[in-house]
Amino acid sequence: MENILSAAVEILGQAVRVERHRDWAIFWCPFHNDASRAGEGGHPNFGVNLVNGYWKCLRCGATGGSLNALRIRLGQDWKPPVSELVGTTAPMHPHKPPSQAKMLDEAMSEARSIVQRSPAWSYLAQRGVLPYTALVYGLGYGIPIPRVHREIIEAATQSLMVRRDGTWSWAGGVVYADPPTQPTVMNVRYIPQEQLPKGTRRFKPEKNHKTWGVRMQPLGSWRITQVTRTLIVLEGLFDMLITA
Repeated sequence: MENILSAAVEILGQAVRVERHRDWAIFWCPFHNDASRAGEGGHPNFGVNLVNGYWKCLRCGATGGSLNALRIRLGQDWKPPVSELVGTTAPMHPHKPPSQAKMLDEAMSEARSIVQRSPAWSYLAQRGVLPYTALVYGLGYGIPIPRVHREIIEAATQSLMVRRDGTWSWAGGVVYADPPTQPTVMNVRYIPQEQLPKGTRRFKPEKNHKTWGVRMQPLGSWRITQVTRTLIVLEGLFDMLITA
């Protein structure tokens, strides 16, 4: 990915933005009138796929299957423009965007803010999770349609957390990020249907829990001493809390 991005920057100049969660880098198109650095529509339209080098302009339709093909089409006399907006020709090192789980912070914050006034509060008490523990570890309650910005909804949609009817798949459950800070995954532990207000969850979960994101390493904690006789392996943060 980095090699393709570096090669694209060498050909086209500075990227306007890099969308790593989609594996695309966006540039000003070299094929239609872009001398003003504003593009015909006021927005950059030329994208390069950072996985395979495929490129395409959504405005003029220029397209190709590799960066080598792009070099050939532009010709030997082509030189990348120097952006007046950044005022530098230094190599670009774009900031790596947050993970999909991290992008859902706004939705997670809302879930945490309402947990004490939700069915999750009594459910957690039944499972032996103390109020202090629930707040410290950031447990929340998933409502069907969180009141969040559009980009958060788009991030949730890309993570397959939004159903076709627009409701979120964590509806009617205890939701939590794992780990609580700098999360890599989002989780829901579904509250039994009979403990929810009517109409809260309009689907039947396949399991009592669901996870979104990619676990790169086991999550949890343990302690072994000389007197340890039994080691219990728990599935995740929620099981660790109710066992403790």
